[in-house]
Amino acid sequence: MAPPSERATTIAARLEGAVALDLAVVETYGVTKGILELTLEGDLAGFSPWPGQDLMVSVPRSDDTARWRRYTVRRIDPTSSTIDLWVTTDTDGPGATWASNAEVGDHVEAVGPRGKVTLDQGAATHLFVVDPSGVAAMCAMAEGVVEPALVATFALMPPVPGIELSTAIAPLCAEGVPLLPHVFMDDRMPMILSALNLTVTHLEEKPIAAYVFGELALTREIVADLADQGIDPARIASKPYWRKDRANESNGEPMREEAARSE
Repeated sequence: MAPPSERATTIAARLEGAVALDLAVVETYGVTKGILELTLEGDLAGFSPWPGQDLMVSVPRSDDTARWRRYTVRRIDPTSSTIDLWVTTDTDGPGATWASNAEVGDHVEAVGPRGKVTLDQGAATHLFVVDPSGVAAMCAMAEGVVEPALVATFALMPPVPGIELSTAIAPLCAEGVPLLPHVFMDDRMPMILSALNLTVTHLEEKPIAAYVFGELALTREIVADLADQGIDPARIASKPYWRKDRANESNGEPMREEAARSE
């Protein structure tokens, strides 16, 4: 493997706990329509993410410049020095284009781990509400939950004919950790909230910790609704991964509110 570039090394030096990585694609796999798994190999010395943290990946654009995109580490295997990323590919953005065109042997540089959301170790129930962009974080974190605890996943996914989504995107929870998987394919917000509220009502193990990952506006609405349902706001963690009708900024984050209003 080639050493990381000076640019990546400089960025990593500014971020506490982060390292720069040079990674090579060793395998690609279609998880389901719109979600592609990339297995990347490299020297992972110093790279030790907790469940749900992500990588900043430098992806090329059509004008040959680079743009950072952030992807959750779906799994890491220190023995084989590999990382699995799940990338949503149903857009024409630079990250989706890079992943869709990736071939075995391609190199990419990355910086990480990034992210501040952690599992609430004191919760008896862990509730995840995500759209496709948050499925990898949901799975990685759910698989980090240890007994005694319950995991309930609520994935807001578009329907895929002929594919059982509840199986394709279900986390493999630890032994002794029950999983209540829900896949909701109705994109009408009143229906989503009604189904979510019914789920929360039937979660008997308290306290509940909730994790909400996905589109910015959707994330905000779900967070507010969960608080209205009686979940302690201090136990609701959220992370918006994208913003409807607006490209993410060059650092991989959704466009800031001020920038959007200034246009």
